[in-house]
Amino acid sequence: MDENNDVHTEFFGTYVQALIDRDAAAIADHYAVPVQTEFPGQRIAVTDANQTERFFAGAFAQYEGRR
Repeated sequence: MDENNDVHTEFFGTYVQALIDRDAAAIADHYAVPVQTEFPGQRIAVTDANQTERFFAGAFAQYEGRR
């Protein structure tokens, strides 16, 4: 048994399933807070998991019809 491989496999397995299920809360559980996210010309301080959850919930519409 390779503990490192098992941890990574479990993490990405649950992350992928959360993305497929469009489960914003489960996706947010995979992110650490606080964190500062950098975009070109924009910085976002993420201080709460609800911010990450809202971000993903708001982004699902652009992936409608895709699986």
